Amino acid sequence: MCNQDAVAYDAFAGRVVVAVADGHGSADSPYSHLGAQVAVSTVCRLIKDAVSECDRASLNLVHKRALMLPMQIVQAWRQEVAITARQEGLNTGDAHRLWLQFGCTLVAAALHPKWILLLQIGDGDILLVEDGGKVHRFGEISDSIGDATDSLCEPNAESKVRWSLLSVNNPKPLVLLCTDGYSKSFASREDFYTAGRDWMHLVRKFEPEAILEKLDEWLDETSEQGSGDDVTLAVAYWQPDYRPSYLRQLRVFIKRLMRLRANREG
Repeated sequence: MCNQDAVAYDAFAGRVVVAVADGHGSADSPYSHLGAQVAVSTVCRLIKDAVSECDRASLNLVHKRALMLPMQIVQAWRQEVAITARQEGLNTGDAHRLWLQFGCTLVAAALHPKWILLLQIGDGDILLVEDGGKVHRFGEISDSIGDATDSLCEPNAESKVRWSLLSVNNPKPLVLLCTDGYSKSFASREDFYTAGRDWMHLVRKFEPEAILEKLDEWLDETSEQGSGDDVTLAVAYWQPDYRPSYLRQLRVFIKRLMRLRANREG
């Protein structure tokens, strides 16, 4: 079975949008890898549009714009799924069955110099790691906690999307997004949080090229010792330029690691 995860990001004018999706990979969702690909491309496009529209807006206006995103994302995902299904020669008559065939979960973030927007439906995780080492998990700072089985394929998916808009100051936090294969590879929540702090330490101490050289090995070891699941990880952070204003250049690490389910079951 192919890797059901998908990841995408768009960096523009000192802003970044990142999205990670995880296809269900079940017998009922044979095209979930395509659903995940549609999800990340769709959400990056829509959130980028929202960021561009609100670039100089007040936080209150950004919040009002963000309120529209859950419905926009779900509707656009369904439209793109229908197009993809027709390209695959599938019957698109039963919409609910079609959505299930492409079902996936989604986590996404937009990083702006003055605010961060977090968005999620279903499992997966988003961590915010402060400069001093304090870690926030998105489910613990958002207004509602969703069920882990929530999915873009549900008829009322827009009501299951949870999101949060956070004002940020300097120094700015690191943002880690991942599929549940990464977070479930740790024995405890605190171990997972420690991994977030480790990422903050890594991006401070090492050049990006040095981290990328070891990333496959680290993720492979994490997955082997933990869930054995596919792992997709995205880390976005501001790199200090050491000027008094403490401006930072945004950088993003993206990595996918496929662990064949057939091998895990054998």
